[in-house]
Amino acid sequence: DKIFAISNDPLSDISWDDFYYLNTEITAYNFDDQLLRLLDTVKKSYCQFLDIYSRRYFYATTALPEIYNIFLLYFYACSKIIVEKKVSCVIFSNIPHEGYDYIIYLIAKELNIKIIICNQSLFPNRFWIFSEIEKFGFFQNLPVINKFENSNYTLPEASKWVNMQGRLNDKSYGVKDFIKEVFIKPYRFPVASVRFFHALKYRKNVKSLSVASFKDEPFVYFPLHLQPELTTSALGAEFSDQITAIEVLSKMLPKNHYIYIKENPKQTESYRGELFFRRIKNLKNVRFINRLHNSTHLIQKSIFVAVINGTAGWEALFYQKPVLSFGHCWYQSFEGVTKFKAGIKFEEILENKPPPTSQTIQHLDHMLTKVGFGVVDDDYISIVEDFSLEQNAKFVSQSLMNYHQNYFK
Repeated sequence: DKIFAISNDPLSDISWDDFYYLNTEITAYNFDDQLLRLLDTVKKSYCQFLDIYSRRYFYATTALPEIYNIFLLYFYACSKIIVEKKVSCVIFSNIPHEGYDYIIYLIAKELNIKIIICNQSLFPNRFWIFSEIEKFGFFQNLPVINKFENSNYTLPEASKWVNMQGRLNDKSYGVKDFIKEVFIKPYRFPVASVRFFHALKYRKNVKSLSVASFKDEPFVYFPLHLQPELTTSALGAEFSDQITAIEVLSKMLPKNHYIYIKENPKQTESYRGELFFRRIKNLKNVRFINRLHNSTHLIQKSIFVAVINGTAGWEALFYQKPVLSFGHCWYQSFEGVTKFKAGIKFEEILENKPPPTSQTIQHLDHMLTKVGFGVVDDDYISIVEDFSLEQNAKFVSQSLMNYHQNYFK
């Protein structure tokens, strides 16, 4: 029984873009003690909101006081909808990681409103369905909503992942991008020039740090994650700044052990300023591997793989390499994956070895009985044979109802 929908669908109550860009009248309401207490709780996550919202700006950053005004206007609008509409359940089509959707999540959590979060998986026609970002990957207590099937899963080549298609080249802003943008929109010359300058410095820093090959030495492989993105902003928790994770890992390693980091193939100059590279240079046991080096080869040669989350950790399990996870990853409950915690020992990570591949796949098949059936992110339609919007709507809605009936009973 839908009460209020925020979406770019014509039938929505308010468009996602209008809400995101505040193209709607918003004022504070009912400024009572309850609202102030709610605001005080939500404000505790303001730093994470800043990280999430930074995806909107990079080259022309909005002043911090103005971003705080945006935060408050979002809070007023979201709390008003939830309270006045007497919302009893909030459903997200993806993990909140854009801005106001994260505030909706925080408000609903504080008010003990039912939450259902969807997130498309890399498995065709399957999406994760859960209720707390902080417990993403720990699906043991979630209800079974699908029948058990043997998936006969095989690991695809690294370049075949749907989220990597057509994105393996340098994505930083180049000469062709600059000429094209200025030619089509001459008024953007100042912004394009600033972006080109940042990209030039970024490529220079990457080139100065990168090594084409590596020595015969023990190393931990840490593939850098794309930023800004859900994988760090929403699922990175206290390690949404991934260099912090690398700094922590650097202190854990024994003498003569190294961390090999490799730039994400999709990364642009965004989030890669001068000080980002200075922090890496300060770590003497860290080597920056050329971005074109084969990731699978690095996994196979490593002693273990460290990630915030991401597919490299999942691949590592199939090469019998232990995984250290700093964030919330969907495969967190698999044998061979160690969740970082303060005081963890280097030896503990190595001792938690992945089981034979057949056991990993068996664990996966049992996990897939707890996921939604269908597509909730249209970027993943391409991996579904004979996709039908109508049929998909039935699959998704049935999954949502099955989850709601079993999880909140």
